[in-house]
Amino acid sequence: MNAGARCHARAGTSGGFRQTVNAIERGKYDPSLPLTFKIAELFGLAIEDIFTPDWRVEETQEPPHK
Repeated sequence: MNAGARCHARAGTSGGFRQTVNAIERGKYDPSLPLTFKIAELFGLAIEDIFTPDWRVEETQEPPHK
């Protein structure tokens, strides 16, 4: 999740939801598709604005230096 969504999520939601967001951010939990739609609706954003597919993260990382 992006930083803006993280801050917004932590600011005004229940503790359980904040724990879920934290687990998603740390890569400890992969949300279901219905949950991703609910989170996007809550923030008024597109799913793509909140979540980044793993393959896109891998494409943007630089190869390790030798």
